[in-house]
Amino acid sequence: MSFWNKRVQEITTEYDRGELNLSQGTIQKTIGYTHPQYTAKLYQKHQDDKGLDLIKDPDFGNPHRLKEYSQSTLRCLDYARYLESFGMRIGEVGSITDFGSGYGNFCRIWKLWNQQILFYNCDLPEMHKIQKHYIENTVDNYEGIEYITHKELNKVKKKNKSLFIAAYSLSECSLDVRAEVEPYLPMYDYILIIHNAKFDGIDNVDYIKDLQKRRLSGYECKHEVDEDSAKWWLICKRK
Repeated sequence: MSFWNKRVQEITTEYDRGELNLSQGTIQKTIGYTHPQYTAKLYQKHQDDKGLDLIKDPDFGNPHRLKEYSQSTLRCLDYARYLESFGMRIGEVGSITDFGSGYGNFCRIWKLWNQQILFYNCDLPEMHKIQKHYIENTVDNYEGIEYITHKELNKVKKKNKSLFIAAYSLSECSLDVRAEVEPYLPMYDYILIIHNAKFDGIDNVDYIKDLQKRRLSGYECKHEVDEDSAKWWLICKRK
């Protein structure tokens, strides 16, 4: 059994026992994970951001928060500002695929930024139940929100500029699943992949370098270690 197959079983068992609680059990250790020092670092970095007040975490789901913000929310803002530094404008993005959507928080935030956005939560079917529960209790407008598996990436519709985000997700899939996802990457205008150096015996740094050669020759890319998270970030935009 793979790492995530086992964790998904544990997560769904916990979730089926009652309401969503992001602050306990396997759920807290995975999709609700909070690293206190990293969260504090992100808050300090973005505390004067003009968009911070809009994206405060709601009480629903009981996420760990620092001054009204979860690590997930601060990460989403950090990713957006990083993408902006590479030339993306939030207002031009009309379609997002969030590969490995956690509990659905990125969807909540992007819907605050753009009510008309097409947002695809791409995940295992078992996770869609949790994501839909969270999103339907925190998002006012469900229009344009979809729940798909990696085998349904052909259903993604492009609207204005498109973005593919995979934070600690694509790099934690088997090579077989990655091979099924890769052909769809060139359909996006922007790509952001966050990953650990290694996972389950796979050297992700070498994998991403090879991916750029095989699939992303039509993109301008930057692959580097982010100072705050100490993780590898790949950012790409279509040339």
